[in-house]
Amino acid sequence: MSRFSQYKFLKAPRPVLVLSAVLLLTTALRPATATAQDESPTSDTSKPKLTIEEEVEVEGEAPKPPSLAGIERRLPTSDRKTPVSLSSVDPTLLSDQGALTLSDALLNVPGVNVQTGSGPFDQWTVRGLDGLSSSLVLSDGSVEPESTMMHLYNVDRVEVLRGAGGFLYGGRAMAGTINLVRKRPAKGDFVHLGLLGGSHGLYEGTVDANWQIDDHSGFRLNGLWRTADNFRDDNELDVAAINPSWAWKDAETTLGVHFEFVSNELTPDSGLPIVSGSIPAVPRDRSYSAPFDRSEQEVIRFQINLEEEISDTLTWRTKAYYNSIDWQSEGTLFTGTFDLGFTALAFRAQSALDDKQDFYGVLSEFAWTVETGSVTHDILVGVELARHDDDFRFDVFNLPQIDVFQPVETATAPGFPFPGQSRFGNVSAEVLAPFFFDRISFNDVFQVVLGARWDSIEMDASGTSSARDDEQASPLLGVVVSPSDAVTLYANYAESFEPQSTLVVGQLEPEEGEQVEAGVKLGWLGGKVRADLAWFELDKSRVAIPDFTGFPSQSGSLRSEGIELELLAALGDDFDLRFAFAHTESEYTEFRELVVFGTGPTDFFVADRAGSTVPWAPENLANLWLSKRFGSLQLGFGARWVDDQFIAADNSFEVDGYNLFDAAVSYTFDRLQLHLNLFNLGDEEYETRAFAPGAVVPAPGFEAQLGLRYLL
Repeated sequence: MSRFSQYKFLKAPRPVLVLSAVLLLTTALRPATATAQDESPTSDTSKPKLTIEEEVEVEGEAPKPPSLAGIERRLPTSDRKTPVSLSSVDPTLLSDQGALTLSDALLNVPGVNVQTGSGPFDQWTVRGLDGLSSSLVLSDGSVEPESTMMHLYNVDRVEVLRGAGGFLYGGRAMAGTINLVRKRPAKGDFVHLGLLGGSHGLYEGTVDANWQIDDHSGFRLNGLWRTADNFRDDNELDVAAINPSWAWKDAETTLGVHFEFVSNELTPDSGLPIVSGSIPAVPRDRSYSAPFDRSEQEVIRFQINLEEEISDTLTWRTKAYYNSIDWQSEGTLFTGTFDLGFTALAFRAQSALDDKQDFYGVLSEFAWTVETGSVTHDILVGVELARHDDDFRFDVFNLPQIDVFQPVETATAPGFPFPGQSRFGNVSAEVLAPFFFDRISFNDVFQVVLGARWDSIEMDASGTSSARDDEQASPLLGVVVSPSDAVTLYANYAESFEPQSTLVVGQLEPEEGEQVEAGVKLGWLGGKVRADLAWFELDKSRVAIPDFTGFPSQSGSLRSEGIELELLAALGDDFDLRFAFAHTESEYTEFRELVVFGTGPTDFFVADRAGSTVPWAPENLANLWLSKRFGSLQLGFGARWVDDQFIAADNSFEVDGYNLFDAAVSYTFDRLQLHLNLFNLGDEEYETRAFAPGAVVPAPGFEAQLGLRYLL
């Protein structure tokens, strides 16, 4: 069974509660959204560069994030004049840190706690909320299935709008919106070849080839092959991907066509079970997964982008896209443990998913600048049409128990199916969403921002014989005050939503989010040093949780509030600094959970979780990256601090916080660059998130990667 777009399948009584947790964590998809992107083959990307707001590429400029062609361009104003929190991870930083997946990039963003441990997909919390249920992932503005691993071989930069983004993107963008901006055709001809080898059997090859066909058009091809074993037993990875793109541009018109195919094959990791409130003293690389576990995904992305500059003040942009994912998987999870004193038994089950999802979307919008007397309006107005089809089957099978301390695998094939756990169906949703955004500039000092999107969603779920219509507005009101070029003060109020699952009993109203945010954006030395500080309070209500009957009802709520700091500095031409810090307090304000402890009709009780901390939402997060260049030699150093974290809503077990240190060395001569990345220099032992709430996945210790890049 899959999470259909914004329509999630939620928790149920144990063992259903534990089994469904796998489903919740392993499948999260959402309705389509789109955004325009510059397709012009106008920039030479043969070496890392930074981009200023006007999208003119220069070397040695201020450490601003590149102009956000996906998110910021739609606002439409520079990030310094925007009443929201924006971050960007640029290609130079991705290269220096040896980043391979989206999770690696998000480590640099304030308030994002990356917890990718179990394997098949990138996973995180943002502003104290679970990323699967409260954030939206886009590639060049088109919606992505979160239940997949996003590779960076063809990504130019990663953009993050922290906080509510429903005014642009509709449902699910409650706590964050992440957009991957892909590489596009550039000026000139070049071919970049990359080879990489690393710890635990990591090998990778990449190609980035660009051909300028004529003065108006270009073609680019990116490719990836990767294989790895992981430090944990029986966890193998094989990835292959290809991404051709073509662009054409004249004085007024830009057209781009892009296609990508990705194959992800890996073994999911069930982790280590929690026994009597602690992690058992067993080897950290030990696996209890069934020998036939697998995850196989095929992802297709296709986009056509068209932009027409009608006049100096009016631009029309249209995007059409098709994304799909075909996913077959079998994964082991723990349903409980029993401590015998001299040893312990782990009880297991296996989930089996066969899921095919198709996303279709068209977005058309006008960006218009209008002057009315002394007031300037920067307007964005348009409409999105989207459809999402999901054909799935989900089953849960019994697996034999296994001794935690002296494991002997006896499973040869999945056992009998658990009664009542099978789910299947064909779910479809159609979205009609007009939107409007207006930045009203009274002068250079004071601006007011008004934005809203209205989503009308018609859903039909044949597997559950149900249908539902949802209509919801996502407004934004923001104020920007800039007393000087170096100081910008802002505040915003925004609302967001997430349509409910058809499994929820009683009323079916969308989950709702309400956010208040205020902050200051500072710049010194002509923008070479910048600091962004934000305070936020985010309330989420009508959260569906199991009530006393064991079925989900809209009786839960939670609150998250905190502060975020981002500091970027380019000190001279050869020293860069990036620092991110977040303090977040996230807790359930209403949460009464059914707990089943036996098989009898009265073997349950209702636990009040109000006041409990949201799982995997540490109070404190900090990340630092320093880079120093000495001619052809470049050195990098990174540090990350993560506070203690609870692993489940009952707060019965907490993993310890940890400190990590990384280093990087690269040397460039002529057309060849050698680079060495060292991770977890102190060989720190720490744990990450598992599929089920009663387990954790040990993180790897010290690792190294050595690679070369060659420019033909």
